[in-house]
Amino acid sequence: MTCDGEYWKSDRFKEWWDTYHWDALAEIAFHSEGVDGEVATLQDYWREEEVRLIEFGGRKWTSLHLPPVDLDGNPCPEDAYEKAKAEPFWRSVEEKLERFAS
Repeated sequence: MTCDGEYWKSDRFKEWWDTYHWDALAEIAFHSEGVDGEVATLQDYWREEEVRLIEFGGRKWTSLHLPPVDLDGNPCPEDAYEKAKAEPFWRSVEEKLERFAS
């Protein structure tokens, strides 16, 4: 796991940090419709990941959104990061992409 240079100090990383943690995903509308015709959110889209959320940097993250470092540049514990990005993670992403494309 690496985070090249000091990318974590950039405004772009800070914006991403504030946008893609679990609680914030509930505020991002998703393209498809949810239950009863309501607009779904990214949190709805990743709902099955809720039981596997990873706590890091004072926030909860899906495996997909888990960053390699926090806002202070402290690395995510290597065992947690590598487990989050292991083969089951990639299968899950592939399945989501296939469902999304169909």
